[in-house]
Amino acid sequence: MTTTITPELIAQSMSYTEYKTLVETLHQEGKVTGLQQSESLHNYTKMNLARIRRHEKTTVIPESTSGLVSRFSKKVFFLTISEGWCGDAAQTLPIFQKVCELSDNLEMKVILRDEHLEIMDAYLTNGARSIPKVIGLEADTLKELFVWGPRPEAAALLRTSLIEQGLGGKDIAEALHKWYASDKSQSLFGEIDTILTGALAVVTD
Repeated sequence: MTTTITPELIAQSMSYTEYKTLVETLHQEGKVTGLQQSESLHNYTKMNLARIRRHEKTTVIPESTSGLVSRFSKKVFFLTISEGWCGDAAQTLPIFQKVCELSDNLEMKVILRDEHLEIMDAYLTNGARSIPKVIGLEADTLKELFVWGPRPEAAALLRTSLIEQGLGGKDIAEALHKWYASDKSQSLFGEIDTILTGALAVVTD
């Protein structure tokens, strides 16, 4: 896939910590990331910050995942498209960051969707600008290794089913967050293991 991901974009992107600090600072100012500003998005951001802190405090990396991470000998970027009000991002980005923290060869980079629509539009989901999207890139060549997102497959299937049942957005969001709570990131770790395995097959060639 040809995109406008460049060394300059990587250099201008945020670390996970910088992204989280931005979301927190804007929230304290009564604002949110992105082009739209509303009370509902501000409330979503507040809940998401709580979710992020919970994941940061409680997440335990499975041995299967840490074993795969230990095999990386070349630098890989996890370029992530997100916004602070996105519930799926709050449930998954802290997990990806925990994985990246296991190795100096893995590094999360974050860009905001609404500031980089040309990138977002290269990674649509069924024609929609759904986030988060995590794009694995060889650091030295920016060769694409994988694309993940915007949510674990089981959560995506649940969302599709709820839409087909005619549920509204609020009810769907509540059901998805209940799913995340019960799943305890196990589905996500399974998918992370899959993308890490695929990336290793390329970067170790």
